[in-house]
Amino acid sequence: MKLVLCLALSVVLAVNASPVFEQEAQGQTWVLLCSGGIGWSNYAISANVYHAYQTVKKQGVPEKNIVVMHYDDLALNKANPTQGKIVNALDGEDVYAGVPKDYVGADVTPKNFLAILRGDPTLKAQGKKVIESGPNDKVFVYFMDHGSVGSVLFPKGYLYADELNTQLKKMNTDKKFAQLVFYLEACDSGSMFEKHLPTDINVYAITSSKYNELSWMCTHDTVRKTYLGGFFGVTWLNDSEANDPQIEILDKQYAYIVEHNNFTMDSETHTQHSQHYGDLSIAHQHVSEFLGPKKVPASFNQVHRDNVEYVNIRDVPIKLAEKNIASTDDLYEKQIYVDELARLLKGREYVDTHLYEYVNSIQQFTAMETEQLLNSKLELSEDMSCYKKFVDTFHNRCFNLNENTYAFGKIGVFNNICNQMVYEGAVDIAVEYLAQYCDNHVAAFQTNIE
Repeated sequence: MKLVLCLALSVVLAVNASPVFEQEAQGQTWVLLCSGGIGWSNYAISANVYHAYQTVKKQGVPEKNIVVMHYDDLALNKANPTQGKIVNALDGEDVYAGVPKDYVGADVTPKNFLAILRGDPTLKAQGKKVIESGPNDKVFVYFMDHGSVGSVLFPKGYLYADELNTQLKKMNTDKKFAQLVFYLEACDSGSMFEKHLPTDINVYAITSSKYNELSWMCTHDTVRKTYLGGFFGVTWLNDSEANDPQIEILDKQYAYIVEHNNFTMDSETHTQHSQHYGDLSIAHQHVSEFLGPKKVPASFNQVHRDNVEYVNIRDVPIKLAEKNIASTDDLYEKQIYVDELARLLKGREYVDTHLYEYVNSIQQFTAMETEQLLNSKLELSEDMSCYKKFVDTFHNRCFNLNENTYAFGKIGVFNNICNQMVYEGAVDIAVEYLAQYCDNHVAAFQTNIE
């Protein structure tokens, strides 16, 4: 009798142990979600990230394996008519409920973003959540904020393309993942991976736009007086919620994004075309490997292309001021919005004037005319050292790029300059002159452009 019980118990234990062994062999799924947005006009940036959190959690990614970075200045913002709640679509459900405060406020930095991704032991020792992935694990990253050539913005600081891709290469070498998928939503987002992301490090990236295109917000809300979503984000989230993640593959999701996210607004200059980079074979993996295995009902945050209004991310403050002027008959309130629009336009003119004067002053060092340098978008060089010298000097001596997103959107001119320098020694001369020009002519950090 004892022998029979022992045999039966052994069978039970063996059966129960099998799924655990298979789970360990297959690895875990880890998710890092980051909103670099700050301020009410950037509502859509955080709303997208909050929606992504709700989706991956419902689809079965364990809470302990999800890390969220967000400035967290919207839910209780005085401009929020639904205090404590954030939506991602008109009449949408609250996407803020339950979102963890893993990294908020001043902790939302490029340094922390990279440290979280590589599972930094110092952060972990401080009791902070990090991505503790290993060689059998799958990692998914979604980042949204303002972007420019070869860089994306955070509330404080900015992240360069070479820094991001260097870390991804090292993580692959250190066996920090089996495969990693990165969705990036920002203007010029393709420049973060084009010519920088290798095809042999088990990383697959999808971007909202090409290296030289703006990305677009959608769905203006007259009640909240802001835009509610970034179109790339709501597109892939709509698709994720509409399909069984254990059946759909990433390549099919990419095809859906291309079909629904890519568009030409009113001219060739108003376009958005998603791109993909890296190891394209990863696109044959099921969505469930990176976003969780459960099929869940679609949320009320579905956005349909035929009934939304678009605006590029950089022009949101201008568009909101114009809409607010048109929406009120109160003369006092209207004047407030008129003054706001005038401030924004004057600030942009201020940036444009000083950039023109500076570029024109060093035109003899370059092989392009001033207007071409200012208005072209050349591909980012693999060697970013020249470009980074200019951008860091511009940030430190001219305009605080974290406070002046319009100025941030203009830094591509420095990539053009670097690509068109007549001789190498001219770089240091031109960078030094930029510092001197700013010290002499620009009221650094005082013009809030947006």
